[in-house]
Amino acid sequence: FTLVMSENGSFTLKAKDGTFLGADMKTFGKEGVQLRAAALGKSRFRLSAGEGFTKTVVSKRKTLSLGDFTPGDKTQIWIIEKYK
Repeated sequence: FTLVMSENGSFTLKAKDGTFLGADMKTFGKEGVQLRAAALGKSRFRLSAGEGFTKTVVSKRKTLSLGDFTPGDKTQIWIIEKYK
């Protein structure tokens, strides 16, 4: 994927074939979902999307979806790992 930044600080994900990750977090198309990252601490952040960035990107069973933010829910926390 290529991360495509917008002027307002949000971003979308572009695939090699030129399509973008859709709002359902499962399909790709001509328009991509706008995402925003919020830091939660050392190497941890959450991704938000939707109208006013009110929904949180959730990772469960190797699939992505949007849901309401639930503090303490590990499926809503993303970790940046350093590659050696």
